[in-house]
Amino acid sequence: METQILEINATGMYYLYFMFYDPLLKGTTIEGRTVWRNRKGYLPGKMALIITLYDFMSLAYLLLGLGWFLRFVQFWKDIIHLHYYITMVIAFGMCEMVVWYFKYSNFNYIGARPMGITLWAVMFTSVKKTLSQLLLLVVSIGYGIVRPTLGGHGVTYRVLLLCLLYFVTFEALKLVEYLGNINDFSRKTKLLLVLHVISLEHQNHVR
Repeated sequence: METQILEINATGMYYLYFMFYDPLLKGTTIEGRTVWRNRKGYLPGKMALIITLYDFMSLAYLLLGLGWFLRFVQFWKDIIHLHYYITMVIAFGMCEMVVWYFKYSNFNYIGARPMGITLWAVMFTSVKKTLSQLLLLVVSIGYGIVRPTLGGHGVTYRVLLLCLLYFVTFEALKLVEYLGNINDFSRKTKLLLVLHVISLEHQNHVR
């Protein structure tokens, strides 16, 4: 069958259906693929502005990182360990925004999901999110403010274990969300991962 091109001139949500009325065709298997493209690329219309968003966020993180670095150098004598954690969060956030920008730009240009870039984007997101939760957790315990340490190896190990569980669960959730096909995982599996992430975040917030 020859390739057929259908031009659509009106903005909207479109679906493609294959229908037949001949009983003799019952059980027929149709193979092929469809390619959807708008004037600006392969991204769906509802996601077109996401490239602009990540472009803006990359610039915002760059300015934030520059401002933080200048203050970091200015008050280097008063630096504590918490400031290093904050620096890491900003750095990973900057990398996260840049990689997501290139991911969607590449997707919009070639029309296929770039697996390698997506893996890096998910990893940066997971690491930044985990560091943010770690920072929130240790500050809520009082580390760096009223306590010079976390209070012994037992507390340190529990904090690290909680962050490790959070990283693994959040990473798995994002991989399912961005790399899995619609039917790869059941709703129960995704719901289980979401609830696990929420429970770990709740444990961080109540401490």
